[in-house]
Amino acid sequence: MVDGVVENDDYDVFRFRAEAGQTLIFDVMATRAGSRLDSTITILDERGAELDFIDDYYIHKDPYLSFAVKKTGDYFVRVAAATEPIATLLDGRKYSSYRLVAGAVPHMLHVLPAGALRG
Repeated sequence: MVDGVVENDDYDVFRFRAEAGQTLIFDVMATRAGSRLDSTITILDERGAELDFIDDYYIHKDPYLSFAVKKTGDYFVRVAAATEPIATLLDGRKYSSYRLVAGAVPHMLHVLPAGALRG
């Protein structure tokens, strides 16, 4: 889990190593956590070529990406703003915060039925 900030014309890039056959989850929590960031996720290979991209997944504009690794190696995940960040710093720079959950982590997308009894 990584907490980050995206400023004007800015993006964050994180390097990671992945093994062939893994499925990695990348989930940005921004609007769901009260931030006004409308973000994107991009997966890049070791040369910077785009392998996967998503803008909006959840109804609240946060992106979620499930990435199936085809080849063992180093990769990068880039978190960027789809639109100009909202909040303004004292020096005039605009920014928005986010939390990125990343890795081979269990992740539930849907629950059916929508409710159940405890226990």
